[in-house]
Amino acid sequence: MLMVLAMLSFGFTARSQVVNSSEVPQKIYDNVDNAPRFPGGVTTGMDKLLSQRFVYPLAAWQEKKLKQVEISYMVRRDGTVCCVVTQTPVHPELAEALETIIPHMPLWYPAYTKSKTTDARVGSVINLVDRKTGQPYHLQPVIKKNEPITQLQKAGTTVTESQLAAYVEPLKTITDFYPEHKQSTIALTKIYVSQGNLQQAVMLIDKAARDYQKLNIWKAGGDSLKYIVFRPGYVGKDEIAFILQRALTFDEAGRGETARRAYAKCMSVIDEKLVDQDISAPEFSNEAEEDRFWKMETIMDDLFYRLNYTDALKLTDEDRRQLTSVQRTPENVVPIVEKLIAENKIETPRTKQLVQQIKKMQMEGTSGKVSKKDMTQLYGAKAFVALLQDGPQAALDAIDTMQKDKNTSREASSYLSKIKEGINASKTQLSNHKALVEALACYAPVTDASNADGQPVVNADTFYSTREMLLNIFPAEWLIY
Repeated sequence: MLMVLAMLSFGFTARSQVVNSSEVPQKIYDNVDNAPRFPGGVTTGMDKLLSQRFVYPLAAWQEKKLKQVEISYMVRRDGTVCCVVTQTPVHPELAEALETIIPHMPLWYPAYTKSKTTDARVGSVINLVDRKTGQPYHLQPVIKKNEPITQLQKAGTTVTESQLAAYVEPLKTITDFYPEHKQSTIALTKIYVSQGNLQQAVMLIDKAARDYQKLNIWKAGGDSLKYIVFRPGYVGKDEIAFILQRALTFDEAGRGETARRAYAKCMSVIDEKLVDQDISAPEFSNEAEEDRFWKMETIMDDLFYRLNYTDALKLTDEDRRQLTSVQRTPENVVPIVEKLIAENKIETPRTKQLVQQIKKMQMEGTSGKVSKKDMTQLYGAKAFVALLQDGPQAALDAIDTMQKDKNTSREASSYLSKIKEGINASKTQLSNHKALVEALACYAPVTDASNADGQPVVNADTFYSTREMLLNIFPAEWLIY
């Protein structure tokens, strides 16, 4: 997401110049005829440099998890960078790290004044974390290296207690710094439960779930944010998975009332997602983004044609002034048009339809394109949580209620009918609450051959047969794993 820099005063009058429409605006001085330029774009160049060299200081991260920082720096006439100043108030260790790293940028094209190269100060907003995933750059190699660990349960293989113990430290490297990484945090929580370290498991997953929910800034900012703000690192289904794992961990730890509240919270989040359809993640391929850009341009052209001709009769001079005084972007134009629609100055169905198309495309760009499969599985997730909270009959009752709801789609109703059949066929097994929780809250370690006196926390045979049964009834793997 691009941000417009506030002008900074250094004793000179500043002006803003955008070298490339996809870049953060840069601040230069009036006495520079041509601003410095970085080959390929400064945003791309900064991201590459920081991803290769930047290690986020732990003290700075713990104080305030800044994702972006405004800085200024000098681009010398030879193209080198120096004199880095952090304009955003930051932790001293973070300021020192940036002041050390930024001068290692490759050469810029320098500024020109009267056809001569000259020094010039530039202002930029830089990303301190991967702007697509929200992950700190220095953790990404560790996360990638530990991907096999996070797939441990999905692989369907038993492990020894010593193997589980060996996984703890690599996962702690990630979760101590970034507990919002779902796969690592849930994997470590399951290991702690498998080892019987229930207090550690509770502390980890409780903090992680709370931290992850903070990534969903839409809740704090209201509906107006939903169409313009990208939330790196947040996926609706992952929030459900975090809260469900928290409830399971509380349950396994014998904290019954706390577990019930956590299950209820999980149910509440699922209901929110059914209404908001906020469960996916945006695409990041260049082709998808370019395709979305040109589609948006076509729709905006159509909208403005209608505002200038078909819908122009009821518009006042002030209305037209508002429409022409802002940059022609969806973020600026849509609120104005929606206000005109509310005032009955625009009544044509096609214009209203175009506004809805724009908002839908903005939603897809910030939260992902929602599939029918995802939405259908949310209904199954609701029955799943009802089962864990209150047993098979509660799940059947929840299904009946959802099927009677006029908002439940035909596909979802059919999906729920299949789940209902599975629950009725396995009612006895599903009544074993402890087995259900264990099959979901932990792994199934086998006793080491060298540790004849050790006892596995979970019976592996029961664990796998229960988990297989759940997958047959509720085929949404993101719930089980």
